[in-house]
Amino acid sequence: MKRKMHSKIATGFVSSLAMVSLAISGNAFADKVKHQNKVAAKPAAKVIHHHHRKLHKLHKTADGWELGQGWLLTSTGGLSYVHPNDDSYWVKVSGTVRLDETVYMGNYRDKGTAQFQSGALLRTADLYLDGGLGKNWEYTISLDFAESAGSHFGFGDTWLAYSGFMENNQVFVGQVAGNWFGLDNSNSTSWNAFLEKSIQSSAFYIGDGLGVMTDFWWDMGAVTLVAMQPEQGSNGIAGVRDRWKGTARATIAPKHEAGDVWHFGVSGAWREMISSLNGTAFPNAGNPTGGGVNYTARPPARSRNTVALLNTASGNGGVDSVLNGQNIVANNTRHFNVEAARQVGPFMLEGEYTNVFVHRMSGYLGTLRFSGYNVQSRYLLTGEYHQYDVRDGQFGAVNPVGPYGAFEIAARYDFVDLNNKDVRGGMEHDVTVGFNWFVNKQVRLSMNYVHASIHPALDAQQRNLDIIGMRAQIRFK
Repeated sequence: MKRKMHSKIATGFVSSLAMVSLAISGNAFADKVKHQNKVAAKPAAKVIHHHHRKLHKLHKTADGWELGQGWLLTSTGGLSYVHPNDDSYWVKVSGTVRLDETVYMGNYRDKGTAQFQSGALLRTADLYLDGGLGKNWEYTISLDFAESAGSHFGFGDTWLAYSGFMENNQVFVGQVAGNWFGLDNSNSTSWNAFLEKSIQSSAFYIGDGLGVMTDFWWDMGAVTLVAMQPEQGSNGIAGVRDRWKGTARATIAPKHEAGDVWHFGVSGAWREMISSLNGTAFPNAGNPTGGGVNYTARPPARSRNTVALLNTASGNGGVDSVLNGQNIVANNTRHFNVEAARQVGPFMLEGEYTNVFVHRMSGYLGTLRFSGYNVQSRYLLTGEYHQYDVRDGQFGAVNPVGPYGAFEIAARYDFVDLNNKDVRGGMEHDVTVGFNWFVNKQVRLSMNYVHASIHPALDAQQRNLDIIGMRAQIRFK
């Protein structure tokens, strides 16, 4: 009955969005788009970071202040240097800061004793150092100063890239992002319609890691391949080798003009798990994390101490199982995703669906299947559009045309189900309404309202939360 109810809600939601699309796809956009720059037919350089995405050669003609031969302080706050005699040698310093304030509303039972507390969060404080090391060689070093509530910094994307093997190809070696799975994960956080990714995108995120990534692109599409092991700074398991994980994503955009895009994509991900029952590889009371797998989900607006009531470890084996609190022992996991989007001027409709299969070691327990989906739309009230990048298969920047910036409204329905067989990880469906003010390409102010219906792990009593999330974002690049 719950699945039928969710299906009816989603179907009604999509029908309403389709009617809105027909209503706004008239001539209003034509009057606005002439004020904006055309999206280049040639695909942009590869996007490889959640927040800092574009690889590009700097130009000495960029707007800014000359600080000496080759040095430029850009008008948007970034600091760059280009070798005066060879522009393949360059360096640029830039960054992003995001500060959130979240208010949870609900009764005592729904909010819990200390599970959903209102508060502020320094969501992102990233510093990027990009550069060129001669013909075909580039690098990025990314530092996250907001990691672990600011107690120390961690590494984001940090890699060396080479583009000399063939045309329309680049190879990255180092710590790379695992966000090349689905459209919601691939879109830049700086330009996403909401404060957080959808719950299904977050729950099934493959994770970052140390390894190699390469991509191939052409006029109407691209393919990205990633193979990696655990990321720098993650805790390994003593006496056990690092396991591999990989992602493949293919996208196609048969039509991708300025503000007029059809987008389709498929993704697959595979993750090798600890397959030995010996020693510390097996989760037990003294080593609950062990080598198993665990999927969690929390509402798409966070404060410092927001918990995840959906948790497959908590629901492992069911209510009376001795496995409660232990990760699922598995040989591997496999993720599959389909995605689609349609942009008509200032309006965009997008959606995706994900299936995850967990192949458990104990064959008699059977393979687990978890799933989730999201459908979302956004509309720029001031008539602009999100630029589309064919190479990365993503929607990105907005160029405000008016003196007061660009204003955007957005709505999303998303659902995730972590219940299957004897594992009762929980289920959640959220409705989110958002408002974004792109003051310019560097400053953004956002507000989201979220209604979250949470069915916690172990089939605990349903909770309903109303959440207000606010964000101030600054990008200096």
